[in-house]
Amino acid sequence: MCKYVENFGFRPPISDPNGDGVYSTSWYATNQFMLEKLVAGFGYLVPYYAGLDFRRNIRRRNIAERDAAGKELSDKWLKNQPQWKGISSQDYFFVIGRISRDFRRNSDNKSGWGTNLMLLPDSPNLSFLTIERSPTSHNEFSIPYRTYFHPNSAVEFLTRQNKIKLVNQTILFSFAGAQRPSRSRNGLVRTQIIQQCKSSFRTCGFLDCDVKANSCDDPISLIKLFESSVFCLQPTGDSLTRRLVFDSILAGCIPVFFNQGSAYKQYLRTGEENKIEDILREIPNEKVLCTRENVIKLIPTIVYTKPNCHKPDGETLEDVFDVVVKGVIERSLQWSFSRFYGQFLEMVKTSKIKKKTSRLASPVSLRLSLLGFLVIAVVTPSANATRKSIVLGGKSDVPNVQTNMEIQELGRYCVEQFNLMEENEQGNAASIADTAVLNPLNFSRVLSAQKQVVAGLKYDLRIEVTQPDGTSRMFDSVVVIQPWLHSKKLLGFTPVTTPVY
Repeated sequence: MCKYVENFGFRPPISDPNGDGVYSTSWYATNQFMLEKLVAGFGYLVPYYAGLDFRRNIRRRNIAERDAAGKELSDKWLKNQPQWKGISSQDYFFVIGRISRDFRRNSDNKSGWGTNLMLLPDSPNLSFLTIERSPTSHNEFSIPYRTYFHPNSAVEFLTRQNKIKLVNQTILFSFAGAQRPSRSRNGLVRTQIIQQCKSSFRTCGFLDCDVKANSCDDPISLIKLFESSVFCLQPTGDSLTRRLVFDSILAGCIPVFFNQGSAYKQYLRTGEENKIEDILREIPNEKVLCTRENVIKLIPTIVYTKPNCHKPDGETLEDVFDVVVKGVIERSLQWSFSRFYGQFLEMVKTSKIKKKTSRLASPVSLRLSLLGFLVIAVVTPSANATRKSIVLGGKSDVPNVQTNMEIQELGRYCVEQFNLMEENEQGNAASIADTAVLNPLNFSRVLSAQKQVVAGLKYDLRIEVTQPDGTSRMFDSVVVIQPWLHSKKLLGFTPVTTPVY
């Protein structure tokens, strides 16, 4: 295990003896799953390295031995913590450096994959930071795979972005990956990609990641291939996402997805009628340049910086982990606020019932109870001085919407619910009356969002969608979430009066 925790877990530095020295600073041969960075200052971190435990025990046929550490942690360590009974268990966080599937073995079959950490009795009430969360889970937060670049200052970010902008991209598209069994859809897609890439050798670069070829274990070859490519093909890997998606973004290469589960917008079918090279060539150059510019802007949001590194005076350097942790904190605060609000509503309901048999306890006591609740409402979200307070009835803008995965997933939910209602002829009047709306709609992204604390959390979203004819359209959506009931409901979905483009 020692090699995995070298250099703060980033592993050995990358050496490029024949290069120009670009990869000599802040570049490490980082393993994609070594993501258990110690967290402090929010909630209660559970100091359990689930990824290392998984790697150490995954080959054990005895599933009791495989699950032993997680079970002991849940049954003994957690319940012996003095804070466990005093706070919501939602305030306890795990940082898991692997995909969710590795910890969701739901059977006692010895051949089952992974451990049962996320399916233990107390696990639904905990929070997990994990690579590629389960689509059905409410207590997981997605964090990106780690790339090879770990800067220690904003200057390094800027230098990296400026370098990419000046790189001469000589290849239209590239693919780095290995063949998969053709009996599966993923295997068929990869077979098509590799065949088409080899037949378009002048415009496509292929890096074979097969175990025998071992080409993808060389970070220099991989990054240089992506830097020289306009598009990087990203079919589904062993799971919906791939580490190479983030490597391509780091290289300024536009990722092209082949599965709606791993992308928001791009989708290419396999088959002779869809030649990848022809499809990519049809994309207008202006759109390619704009998309590439946005990809380069994403770099600071997918990179893990060096911990405890010396930064210039007054510089605040946030990496992807900081962004995710802030989102977790905010959700935890919202959860606590919603829980208190639900308790308050229950108190009011109980008070009304009691009023029928006896006079309500003194108006002063009810006033103090209400005052106490409002103090919680105002003070709790203000725990982080840089964040706006959330006050009952007031709206506040949601920051960083484009990179807020929870908001983007909420937007996707709204579009899916609208499509279902339209199929059942239950859509709202405004959407049905507008004959310009074509169904079904495909979710693209949430452009802006506001939230309001009502009987739960109300979100006003402006969503961009793609219609079946390929045109884009914007809709205003209203959705209410009640965390204590684990429920959400679409209240409105109306087209914005802007031209279709």
